[in-house]
Amino acid sequence: MQIQETKQDYELRIHRLNHAKSLLSMINDNRIKARAVFDNLKAGQQKYLLLASGINRDVSDSTQLNDVEIEKLYRGLIRIKSILVAFKFCNEDDFKTKSNTEQVA
Repeated sequence: MQIQETKQDYELRIHRLNHAKSLLSMINDNRIKARAVFDNLKAGQQKYLLLASGINRDVSDSTQLNDVEIEKLYRGLIRIKSILVAFKFCNEDDFKTKSNTEQVA
């Protein structure tokens, strides 16, 4: 026995499918941007970010990052940012030895 779908049910189902497609598109578009930015980094920058993200992958591995790795990249960026914030109030002189600063003066 077939149950016939009403026009209203059909339109609601189509609306929900279109909404799901648009959400999926937004998620994928954001990941595409993240992948593009990562791919445009220098090899050393990629390596640093991969390490901060806890991703065990060689920079020379040319396969694209998967969705889980993209999410880990974000966590890695947060870790790097927290390190930068910790050093926010340091000057260049704070990283020099006393003998180096005397030579400059």
